[in-house]
Amino acid sequence: MALRPEDRFDPVAAEYDRARPGYPQHVIAWLCERAGVGPGDSALDLGAGTGLLSRRLVEAGLDVLAAEPNGRMRGVLAERVPAARVLPDPAEELSLGSGEVALATAAQAFHWFEQPRALEEIRRVLRPTGSFAVIWATIGDHSLAERINRVSFDLLEAQGGSAGPVPGEALGWDEHFEPIGRRTFDSGWELPPGMLPAHVGSYSVVANLPELEREELLAEVADWPETTGGATIPFEVEVNLARARD
Repeated sequence: MALRPEDRFDPVAAEYDRARPGYPQHVIAWLCERAGVGPGDSALDLGAGTGLLSRRLVEAGLDVLAAEPNGRMRGVLAERVPAARVLPDPAEELSLGSGEVALATAAQAFHWFEQPRALEEIRRVLRPTGSFAVIWATIGDHSLAERINRVSFDLLEAQGGSAGPVPGEALGWDEHFEPIGRRTFDSGWELPPGMLPAHVGSYSVVANLPELEREELLAEVADWPETTGGATIPFEVEVNLARARD
């Protein structure tokens, strides 16, 4: 039986936060300016995970609601982003009143949603002039991206999964939202020595392999050239921003 999306990160909840790159503050500054939000405004971070984006929204002065259905990740989130109000809500069933938030975000999470239901719920909880941002964070043009993609997509196919929307693909949100901006930010990820196995292990398709298979795969990753020393890896953050329709 396939795991529910909210259960797939159980094995790596404690490591996810340190193994994934965060979001540069200038990306958040652009997002807030384009969305017309600022200190004191409410922001709902959907599929917040361990709070990699939530903490940046808090730093921007927003009143953050961080919704994460995975209990283990929610525990890490509450510890590491204490200023956020943590909710157990899935994007498809939010425990908020209509029109409560000025900005909703989904960073590395939109592909886990049941999009039609989630989009309707997100529109419901947004203010009439509220905005919704779908954010993707990916390794740029680098041999490491090719290696990781080959592993992850092969495993996804073997496990009978679907990639869902990926960076650059249509989001199917036009019924409820009017796109108002899309921008890709180039950055760099300082990859510490020895961190790569933990990073690859944080992908759900790897985390949920049988233990022996996972250990064998991560042992192979430990021999990849990028693992042996610190490196700066090209990193891209794609922000898709839309305004709620009347």
